[in-house]
Amino acid sequence: MDSLEKIGNLLASGQGLVLAVIVARSGSAPASIGTRMALLRDGTTIGTIGGGLLEAGTLNLAKKICLERKWALRDFHLNSEDASKAGMICGGNVRVLVHFVDAANPHDLGLYRAIASAVRENKKAWLITRIPGENETGPSLVQCFYSEDGFSLGGLDKSTLERIAAKGRMNRAAQVVWGPERYLVEPLGIKSTLFVFGAGHISRVLVPLCDMVGFKTTVLDDRREFADPEFFPAADRVVVVGHFNSAFNGLEVDENSSVVLVTRGHMHDMDLLAQALGTKAGYIGMIGSRNKREAIYRTLTSRGFTNRDFERVHSPIGLDICAETPEEIAVSIVAELIQKRARRTACAGLKA
Repeated sequence: MDSLEKIGNLLASGQGLVLAVIVARSGSAPASIGTRMALLRDGTTIGTIGGGLLEAGTLNLAKKICLERKWALRDFHLNSEDASKAGMICGGNVRVLVHFVDAANPHDLGLYRAIASAVRENKKAWLITRIPGENETGPSLVQCFYSEDGFSLGGLDKSTLERIAAKGRMNRAAQVVWGPERYLVEPLGIKSTLFVFGAGHISRVLVPLCDMVGFKTTVLDDRREFADPEFFPAADRVVVVGHFNSAFNGLEVDENSSVVLVTRGHMHDMDLLAQALGTKAGYIGMIGSRNKREAIYRTLTSRGFTNRDFERVHSPIGLDICAETPEEIAVSIVAELIQKRARRTACAGLKA
């Protein structure tokens, strides 16, 4: 996401560049579909598509494309021996699309301006690129932008773009078949929403990690001296709530949202858990020991909650890595958030 915003800014400043993006992969290839790298005229690169033989070959092709101002598809077959010789640990097959993006071309400039804006504003949108056929040649690619509010750019009509986008995956790039064509569908500005309740020592470590892996994070606490934006520069929002009893009021919590409860006390966590269970949150995690968890469950059971409700809760929170320090606990929580988000995304892709 950050690289797409940088690319948009470079084009706006008049700098053309070459983009390389992985459009297909199989085996244990080092990077996923949608991973991209940019090559600037001065030889500077933005991002990586996996390093080693794959990246070296792609950069050589990109230099040629920069001169010819065209596009090309290149297949890389990385067996274990080749990968090892090239300093890589992964093999597999990768198809890379390399193309020139012209800052003087109104379509390219408008397209990537719209992309940069969607990423910056976290607006739900998609970049849709037609993947050329193996024997196809031509001067330019078909690339389109489509946002949920109906704004679109490119050569396909809005209805078609909407349907192609719907066949993609929620938070990850994917190849989509539409009629006789194949498209790379890349979600833009669709960060998973994360609500962190409690602005203590664990949260201060947790929030920057969550930002790095693509979560849009809101931190909430009832203590103004803790819920200070200066302590959470990576958070999208820091909110001082009047009382944890009504902390969910006004929050938009859906299936793509995660809730992390790391407050300073059992009673706060219990009140918040009762509210969280009344939402559609895709992930609910609560810190604490198993004894604390069972005591809270017993109290909530007396209020009408059931075992089916508690099955939604991850407590003790985080993957079991024997974490002890705040830093280790934060890593375990982030790992579990990534795992659950990936599973939700995979299921969404299957349903689509």
